[in-house]
Amino acid sequence: MPILEAAVPGWVGPTMALSLVVIATVLVGVVAGLLVAVRALRQSMDGQRQAFADVAADVRRLVTSLEQMTERGRHVLEKLEHEASAWQGTSQSLRDDVEHAARGVRRRAADLAALYDVVQEEVEETALSVASTLRRVRGGAGMIGRVRRFLVRRR
Repeated sequence: MPILEAAVPGWVGPTMALSLVVIATVLVGVVAGLLVAVRALRQSMDGQRQAFADVAADVRRLVTSLEQMTERGRHVLEKLEHEASAWQGTSQSLRDDVEHAARGVRRRAADLAALYDVVQEEVEETALSVASTLRRVRGGAGMIGRVRRFLVRRR
């Protein structure tokens, strides 16, 4: 069997070649565009990587600062607990002293009230005794006056 060959017009070959050149040129352009995009993406990623590295360094410094602040806060809290305990002891001691002094004042007030009662009784007894003595003296003075008048007339 013979192979049948059809007549191919003369413009098909050059058109196909030209089409292949256009397709190749477009593909080269696409590849070049992809390379440029990849390079830009790589530079952007390098910038972002550097930014992330800077952020990570800042976070490490922040964590270190927070750890130091936490340590200082713990020390301050320990000191505050110690001071609160000392204040509590001082307050307890002061309250005990005040209660002891109040008991002493109550005892002395009771002693003073008893002393006042005794002194009042003594003063009342003395006043009655003085009044009684004055009455007797007055009565005696009247008698002495009579005796004197009696003696003075006789002379």
